[in-house]
Amino acid sequence: MKTILILFLLFSVPVVVMADITFSDKPVPISKDGQFIQHDSTIVLSQAAPDESDQSLNASPDAIKEMEKVYYECKSDGTLASHFDCKCWSNRFLEERLKAGPKKPAYNIKSDISNQCFNIPGAAEYALIKCDGNGKSSYDFGYNEESGMSFEEFCQCVSNNYAIQFDSHEDRFTRQVSNKFLTSSLLRCQTPRPGDKKIWKRLDQ
Repeated sequence: MKTILILFLLFSVPVVVMADITFSDKPVPISKDGQFIQHDSTIVLSQAAPDESDQSLNASPDAIKEMEKVYYECKSDGTLASHFDCKCWSNRFLEERLKAGPKKPAYNIKSDISNQCFNIPGAAEYALIKCDGNGKSSYDFGYNEESGMSFEEFCQCVSNNYAIQFDSHEDRFTRQVSNKFLTSSLLRCQTPRPGDKKIWKRLDQ
């Protein structure tokens, strides 16, 4: 019954086109006070502006324009920007465009590079905001207040567990996957009530 109720706790995620994403296999580091700690992206171009990579020197004006479009589309979409390093992603897009030529659809290129340029700290913050705005009913449904866990601590737990799941995800990332991770994190962070038989294991402990 608990799982059914939690599944009805809807987290509205904008409908965006997200291609396949593969995340690093490194565990998300957690500090002693339970706070999420940022770790570096695995993509070397992540700090470059969308028009500052070496590849842009050999790119046509149309390719540069397309790369900039990918960058600004990413930056203007809160969900994409929370889960991707937009500078890195747009530069990788340009690299693959130059390899593939002008005829390959942009969507296919995005799909090819969607296992790169992830933004794990951004995803953790995304989950924290979602929990803060929509997670109170889930917090109240559990045994959290009685156990001494505050709502702030609960949402930090949700953020950490979302980030850990996101970091280890190796399949297509979609709105449904994001909702699945959020729901799972809510369940994992609930303090079990006395007698509960199904207990979701926290990933940050």
